[in-house]
Amino acid sequence: MQTPLLPAQNMAFIGRCFNFLIWFLVSIYVIVPLIVYLYPGILTSVVFFNLYYCPHFSRNFSDFKHYGLSPNSTRNFYLANSLGHKLGVWQLESEPCSTQTEFEAKLLDGRPVLLYYHGNALNRGGHHMVDLYKRLLKENDVHILALDYRGYGDSEGLLETEIDAVDDAEVLFNYVTKSGVKRLYLWGHSLGTGVVSHLAKRLSDSGRLNPIAGLVLESPFNNIRDGVRMHHFSLPYRLLPYFEPVFVDGVGKCGIRFDSDRNLARLSSPVPVLIIHAQDDRVVPIELGRQLRDYLNTARGGADISAVRFLELPANKGYKHTRAVDAPEVYVEFQRLIETTRVIVEL
Repeated sequence: MQTPLLPAQNMAFIGRCFNFLIWFLVSIYVIVPLIVYLYPGILTSVVFFNLYYCPHFSRNFSDFKHYGLSPNSTRNFYLANSLGHKLGVWQLESEPCSTQTEFEAKLLDGRPVLLYYHGNALNRGGHHMVDLYKRLLKENDVHILALDYRGYGDSEGLLETEIDAVDDAEVLFNYVTKSGVKRLYLWGHSLGTGVVSHLAKRLSDSGRLNPIAGLVLESPFNNIRDGVRMHHFSLPYRLLPYFEPVFVDGVGKCGIRFDSDRNLARLSSPVPVLIIHAQDDRVVPIELGRQLRDYLNTARGGADISAVRFLELPANKGYKHTRAVDAPEVYVEFQRLIETTRVIVEL
């Protein structure tokens, strides 16, 4: 039997717990915000979540069997960004190819080409992404190219601003379009939806939007400011007076805005958009996806409203933030996007 604590021991134990609680609260509500205020660059690592990157422990991205992919229909290669950083890319096909030339020729066979841009933390070999690639190859018969931004997977360098991510995304777009591809779809997940939206705006501004037949935004936010406000990590700070200037404004000071709503509303032509969002997504709440939809519908107006489709996945299926890949309706809706845009592109 345990010896019961004496009254003095009880008081000492309670005192230690109280002291711990005080220091914990001071750390959370005073020290952390002060550090972020003095060094807002910390928020860059929070948004991109790439501090853990260590190239010495990176997987071999040419070991396709490790990822459950076919070695005969998958290619690992590298592209260089403007700084000379090597960016890792996968090309995935539904049919075997034996040489680089054959892989490149496949992109010109008339089937749609999909460029995939992942969110933060993971890389092109993440489990839910590999599952998505396989389903898209089977259900939609597309060519897939998936890129790792600098600092992810085996890509060199480190993302520091939003522009860095968009620059890297554009490298893949330039590679594909220079090869002669005329029909592209951009698919972004989570933070990748901000990258896709900004890339589309950049292409629109430079008169290069035409190859983009459609955009797929999986678990998107409307803009990073609202994304910060609604993220579960910000929950302890939302009601405090310094939340907006320290955390929300701090992200903007780091050169990270990802104004997806404004970027997509200002395209030179209303590229069809498919938004996919699960009701039980706790990382990027579905309210942000709905706000993006409503903003685009209002901005486009009239007949253009039909160009923004919103697929809302039920909460009872447990799709959450990363498992939309398991929803059969995702591939039905994507095929619908392909079919409805086929005529537009051919014209």
